[in-house]
Amino acid sequence: MLAVVALVALGVLFLTRHHFDIHTLGGQVSLGLIFGGILGNLLDRLLRKHVIDFLYFYVVRRDGTEAGFPAFNIADSAICTGVGLLFLLSWRSESTKSAPAEGKG
Repeated sequence: MLAVVALVALGVLFLTRHHFDIHTLGGQVSLGLIFGGILGNLLDRLLRKHVIDFLYFYVVRRDGTEAGFPAFNIADSAICTGVGLLFLLSWRSESTKSAPAEGKG
């Protein structure tokens, strides 16, 4: 089921990519992160039946015991970073478009 959602998301993003700022480096990087993250999770699900790209961190305390740290999924981190970058780029784009209009009044 999640593979179908990933395929639909890829299709929608591909068809609507012209709505994003894809002519700048930031726009290309953000969409690249999103597409790469979705494809990474999709390939894991199709080839291995589960996602495997996790980073696990452990901290060794002074007394020698290990403390677990949250695990991070690389593909999900790429998707979240790409979406965050798109938000920042669109916010910056909107603020630069509205600034000249305010000064002309």
